[in-house]
Amino acid sequence: TNTQDVQANMPAIFKINSQDLFKVTEIEITATENIKNVEVRVDIPLPIEISTNFVEKNKVFLTYLKITTNISSEKIANAKIRFKVEKTWINANNIDPSKVFLYKLVNGNWIQLPTQKITEDNNNIYYESTLNSFSIFVIAGEIKAGFPWHLALIPVVIIIVAIVAYLFWPTPMGSEYEKLKQKWNQK
Repeated sequence: TNTQDVQANMPAIFKINSQDLFKVTEIEITATENIKNVEVRVDIPLPIEISTNFVEKNKVFLTYLKITTNISSEKIANAKIRFKVEKTWINANNIDPSKVFLYKLVNGNWIQLPTQKITEDNNNIYYESTLNSFSIFVIAGEIKAGFPWHLALIPVVIIIVAIVAYLFWPTPMGSEYEKLKQKWNQK
């Protein structure tokens, strides 16, 4: 839990501990009025809190998140969630880095939130999503579109192996040649 006072129309940034577990680095809240002791909490939701599992075609989810605060959504003018995604996860799952999004669970449906890449380092890509209330979320990425060109090499390898086998495989013609060669050497 992270607590601080928030001034009206002034963005307040809440740094999040356990960034490696939650993937969330910080949450920015702009309130419509001055509010004391604003709390922001990031957790992994219990399975019972996830009314609908995230199952979307061509998308892979990284983690579920539960983000809560002690102020009502009417008092939130704007909120931003900044999160990181490991490049190893992106590469291992063939994810398009420009298509990583934060999704919000709303009435049993996963709604894709506006999400943009803000920066990257050697290990992570950092993203930011804009929203107006907190809930259950999921970070997910879309699998790269297009033909996996590495699969095109399979027929090429098969053809090369077939040619090599044909050239070096012992044939009846080869043994006939050897017999003729022996006859010539005997004479």
